[in-house]
Amino acid sequence: MARMKLTKTVVEAAKAVGKPLELWDTAQKGLVLKVTPPSERYPDGQKIFLVAYRAADGTKRKPRLGVFGAITLEQAREAAKAMLSRVTLGEDPSAKRQDARCASTVAELCDLYIREVAEQHSKPSYLKQQKRMVEKQIKPALGSRKVASITMADIQTLHNGLRETTRGLI
Repeated sequence: MARMKLTKTVVEAAKAVGKPLELWDTAQKGLVLKVTPPSERYPDGQKIFLVAYRAADGTKRKPRLGVFGAITLEQAREAAKAMLSRVTLGEDPSAKRQDARCASTVAELCDLYIREVAEQHSKPSYLKQQKRMVEKQIKPALGSRKVASITMADIQTLHNGLRETTRGLI
């Protein structure tokens, strides 16, 4: 863990041998450059910008900002500054990212509904219809998406599609 003012020259020249190297920036508190040693996947190693902070509950976090080359040192400094200001206001951006990744998909929510609600409160014939609707219509259309990402337009598109497929049956 070396502390120094990171410059473009320093970042470009940084090399790690054997184990990852962390260079902490003195110009922007919390900004870290992690340099990985060469590997089969990255023959020259990789240079990743991180921001280190301690969440309100005391947990240490080091979320990734980006890879050097995809973002510049100045962009990393600005991103670190913005993230640290949100942390100062009591947010935990890393926890928010993790919650978003772990959020339920529509397929998981449908399975939960069938198991916890429909099987408990529906007659067998209606339960069969609900299961068929979930498996044949809802899961193929929206099943892999996160519940929070579903919009009213997605629901309207699904309903309009159902109307079109049932028009010939009536």
